[in-house]
Amino acid sequence: MSSHHPDHSDGDRSPPPSPRSVRSTASRRSARAPRSPAGEIAHHLNDIVNRLNTELQDLERHRWGQEDEIRRLRTEFNDLQQASNGGSARRIQDLRLVADGQAAELNELNRRLARTEQRLLSAEEDRDRLDRELDHSVEEAVQLRSQLDDQSHELQWTQDELATSIHSLDRVTTALRNAEAELDRERGTPGGSAPPAPTPSVPAPAASGSTSTSVTRLSEELRQARRDLASLQAARDVSTGRIVQLEGDVRRLREEISQLNQNQATSATETSDLRAKLADARRDVRALEAQLPDVQDAYAGLRRANDESEGGLDDVSTLLSRVVEWIRLRHAAGAAASPSPAAGAAASPSSASTTPTGKRARDRSPFAQSIAFSRSLIVIRRGD
Repeated sequence: MSSHHPDHSDGDRSPPPSPRSVRSTASRRSARAPRSPAGEIAHHLNDIVNRLNTELQDLERHRWGQEDEIRRLRTEFNDLQQASNGGSARRIQDLRLVADGQAAELNELNRRLARTEQRLLSAEEDRDRLDRELDHSVEEAVQLRSQLDDQSHELQWTQDELATSIHSLDRVTTALRNAEAELDRERGTPGGSAPPAPTPSVPAPAASGSTSTSVTRLSEELRQARRDLASLQAARDVSTGRIVQLEGDVRRLREEISQLNQNQATSATETSDLRAKLADARRDVRALEAQLPDVQDAYAGLRRANDESEGGLDDVSTLLSRVVEWIRLRHAAGAAASPSPAAGAAASPSSASTTPTGKRARDRSPFAQSIAFSRSLIVIRRGD
């Protein structure tokens, strides 16, 4: 467009004097002479030519101004398009980075949720195992208490039996001692003598029995008493050993019961700890499940914002392309429809005076509206 005329963006834009302006000056000078009818017509024609030349100069200056405005607007459009493309690219890159960060956070939340669910399952398995062990320990404690009661009853019975055996042993020992004393007296009496009074434990011998019969009977009773004493001593030793064994069993059972009670307390503590951990894990799972929809909504919002930003950039690019094409077409139409000096001289006064003005009004109004619309749209897109 600048090839049709020199650039008049700086300095005076008025064109050099043309031959028409020289002729108009001459006609104004000749107007001072007396006018004849032919001179009146010539003067009127000169006025028309002068007015047409003035309007032509105005149109040329207006065309130059439009070309300068078009160049300025094109430069501004290019700058705005570059800034919009660069800012949109940065914004898209930022949105993509944010979306990637949200996706990574979502994946991390999913992994944490999976780990928490595994911990939850493991805690539930440990809780069930400890519950089973606790039930088994309670059963063992009940069995041991029952055994302890049985051992206690047996120990008491053994102690009673031992006391009875000791009492019988004392009685046998006393009877044996009396029998030995009587035997000694029988042996020490020659020819026989009256027997001593019978003891409560040993019956008195018959008065009509002989001494040898009494000695034999006493000897037999003494041997029997000794055998009974030996058996009672053996029974006492067995009872004593049984008592010692039962006392050891009682101590062992008490220790086992104490250990079971400690294990039961430990199991109860571990169970309460596991239940607390299970409650914490469930709270974590609920918190993660509550955060998951928010993260998904934020991710979807970022995706929508990214899509809307890309759609807005496409709209801005399409609009800028249309505006540039429209400017190019209008400029080509204006260059093709610009009047020549001969056509301006042959035009009628009414058409010459109204056509440029109407064209100027038609040229500036849609152009200004489209420029204002494009600027407002670009400002809105950059503000978003």
